[in-house]
Amino acid sequence: GASVNLNDAERSLKANSPEGIGILEVRKLPIFSKSLAEVVNYTAYEVKIPCTAPEDKQKLEETIKAFLARSEIIIVHQSKSGAKSIDVKDLIAVLEISEFDAETKTAALKIELRLKQGKSVRLQEILTSLLDKAEADVDVLSMKRTGLFIESNSALRSPWTIS
Repeated sequence: GASVNLNDAERSLKANSPEGIGILEVRKLPIFSKSLAEVVNYTAYEVKIPCTAPEDKQKLEETIKAFLARSEIIIVHQSKSGAKSIDVKDLIAVLEISEFDAETKTAALKIELRLKQGKSVRLQEILTSLLDKAEADVDVLSMKRTGLFIESNSALRSPWTIS
């Protein structure tokens, strides 16, 4: 088949990417590699939470602690066949305040989620449940996916390691 020049491909991807989407690296993969969707089973995010009042950071820490202490964390998925309740507690690998910026009065939440066969949860669903807010209120928060990984034997690997 025709060979693709990686530099040309990278230039084209950068030129045609939507605003806010950056291309970090371009690599050749074997033609019969599994798709990312087939192998990625762990995602990492950073979410900025406003903490305008002095007690907001402490309240957020207490909210996270109580949330993770629950025996189950139920999310209701709406589908064509109706509502389905799913316990997603085992999908939350990490949920913590990773940083607090006193100047901007913002807490950075580090959230890492597992994806399991037939069971997944969206970041917004975790945030609406954690913060007890409507999805529209959560959607205005600054959310950034910081990584996609393959988790196996309690170790995380980059999807770049697949072949």
